[in-house]
Amino acid sequence: MKWVGKLLAICIAAMIVAAWPLTVRAAGGEAAAPQALSVDEARAVALVNADRAAHKLPPLRVNMTLVALARDYAQDMIDRDYFSHESPEGETFTDRLARYGVTFRAAGENLGMNTSVDAAERMLMNSPGHRANILSAQYTEMGIGVRNGPAGEVYVVQEFIGR
Repeated sequence: MKWVGKLLAICIAAMIVAAWPLTVRAAGGEAAAPQALSVDEARAVALVNADRAAHKLPPLRVNMTLVALARDYAQDMIDRDYFSHESPEGETFTDRLARYGVTFRAAGENLGMNTSVDAAERMLMNSPGHRANILSAQYTEMGIGVRNGPAGEVYVVQEFIGR
């Protein structure tokens, strides 16, 4: 019966995310932004916003261009077997934001790799720098990409911006 509770929590998280206004923007030179979050991405968004609510911070809106960037970066790290805020060519997260046509006043990125989305969020919240990104009052939008690695590990890329 434990799985019923987990399934219910995921469904509720997906409904909450579906009710939030989505910011869908065409990215300069990139493929069109996706129109929907995966179940794991919806769960990740719900966890971030629950952590923010626990600290009396407003929820972050989902920006689907940031979701596309986060998904693509997670997949690139899996495909090319690295785990870093900087690509093997030296591209930083702010370089990626510019490439996707995202403008911002403040920006941050969290990378997590763990056994599940929930475990990744716990790990990020237990790290002072990652926690600071999740709980920053400067940010108003986020995009989260979740991808599964070849050994079953879960890659979670969180992109945050404030305008």
